[in-house]
Amino acid sequence: GTNNTLNILNNTILSNPSDFDPGIQVLGGSNASLQLHVNYNRVNIDAGIHAVGDLPPHIYGGIIVDKQGGEVGNITGEIYNNTIHARGIAPKGIAVLDSTNASIDLNVVGNEVFGAYGGGLYINSSSGGTMDIDIFSNAFLREYDLYTPSGIHIVNDAGTSSFRILNNTVIEGWDGIHLEENGGSMTSTVINNLIAHCATGLNLSGGGAVSNSYNLIYQNASNSYTPSASDITSNPEIVSMTNPRLRSNSPADGAGNSFAVLPLIGDVPLVDADGSYRIKYGTSGVDVDIGAYERGEVNYVHRHTGSGTHITNLDNPELNGDSNVIDLHVTSNNNPNGTGGVNNNANEGVYYANGLWRVFNQETAVVINFSAAFNIWKNNAISDVFQHTVSTSGANTTSLNNSGLNNNINKILMVTQHWIGTYNPHPVGVLYSAPNWRIANFDLMSLPTNSSFNVFFQDKSKSAWEHIANAKNTVAHYTLLDNPLLEGVTCAQIQVTQSASQGVFNNSPIGVVYIPGSSQWAIYNQNLSAMPVNAAFHVIISPEQIMECSDLIFENGFE
Repeated sequence: GTNNTLNILNNTILSNPSDFDPGIQVLGGSNASLQLHVNYNRVNIDAGIHAVGDLPPHIYGGIIVDKQGGEVGNITGEIYNNTIHARGIAPKGIAVLDSTNASIDLNVVGNEVFGAYGGGLYINSSSGGTMDIDIFSNAFLREYDLYTPSGIHIVNDAGTSSFRILNNTVIEGWDGIHLEENGGSMTSTVINNLIAHCATGLNLSGGGAVSNSYNLIYQNASNSYTPSASDITSNPEIVSMTNPRLRSNSPADGAGNSFAVLPLIGDVPLVDADGSYRIKYGTSGVDVDIGAYERGEVNYVHRHTGSGTHITNLDNPELNGDSNVIDLHVTSNNNPNGTGGVNNNANEGVYYANGLWRVFNQETAVVINFSAAFNIWKNNAISDVFQHTVSTSGANTTSLNNSGLNNNINKILMVTQHWIGTYNPHPVGVLYSAPNWRIANFDLMSLPTNSSFNVFFQDKSKSAWEHIANAKNTVAHYTLLDNPLLEGVTCAQIQVTQSASQGVFNNSPIGVVYIPGSSQWAIYNQNLSAMPVNAAFHVIISPEQIMECSDLIFENGFE
């Protein structure tokens, strides 16, 4: 048959139709090859109440990919950045099954699985096919007090399989990582994983050819593997059992093997379980943390306390004295914590002078109002960040030439004006014109020579996406953001850059504002002009920052 593509994206499944039904199921039963993308979904399944000892009649769970029927069409693609809550008798969180002679080449990346007693990620090869699966930056956690998780369980009964199991976290699981080679040939690398408080931590002895190192293994009732000298066995210092992000004193912070992750570049989205950029600078240079969540970003709200000036100083130890910062971004925040409201009707930028970074209005005659607030973000990414300076005048766009961006329309970009001597008092944004991304003045005025910009880009994720204003989400001068991670969270700090993906240039300085009546954040025009339909915006949030500022991270079964 012909090759097919299947995209299952951005769905919210509140419950499965009946007991033992999967949330999302993909059945591959043809000779046609399938390119599969199961991304950004939120799946909630519950098998209900059954008698003790009952077993499900078949494998079921949150996301099931099942190659069956004797046909040999290959499956490639990804199961990426999904959030799964699986309750009941032995559900799987994610299952990948092959009972054919076909090949499966998948990336299982950045998923959060809660519960899934039958296996957070269960993989079985039962025929003569081949599997090549990268398992990266996934977290497997308890669902409430009752539903204990199981982590990664791979069974190779036949065929040839290869697995890279990197930077995953399992807390309080029955199994941490359990590998079984009952037939065929199975090769695995197990690196940078955090396995703690499990019944069995690492069970690798019967898993074929296994290379393991740089794992943090702590207080598991039993283990079956050959430890590595690079392993850590001390307390991981996570925030809590259901929130296993690392504290600042965690021995896992920066302790991973960066070289193990680098081969994934270009093949796997380089994000953590939060959907945030994975590899960052740390205290020891280029750092990768052990586990599914990466520390290292700087997020805070800056309040202007002066008067009569278009400049406000950022006095922060993470920024002070470093003139080489190019990963600094700023978004005006009308009402941090959902109270008050101070507008800054101007196009902001940043610059460095006398040991301090400063936010300023490009329109120098427009003073920053007292108590005006700005979301400050320094992402500390080791790559996918650069400074771009306009070298020729006369055009209203400037082309970005970066190997990670070129020919890739599916990136999310943040752009902040970085003054090096030339003012550009215009609203800026991004657009894609193959093969390049471009920065544009959205009032279509010419970009002056030597205007400069900080640029960051990353893969789309549940915390990095494009928002498009439409008739339903737009009121007057603002457009409401619909992301469950933001609902009711007044302390969230959001970064926004305009996009012209829909052909609309919104000629206004923008910021974010919390709308109490709808318990939602919105992007708004600071000059209070009407928000045009199809205005588009790239948006980045930090689930770690949201967790730190809010006591509530779980609501209605979803975090």
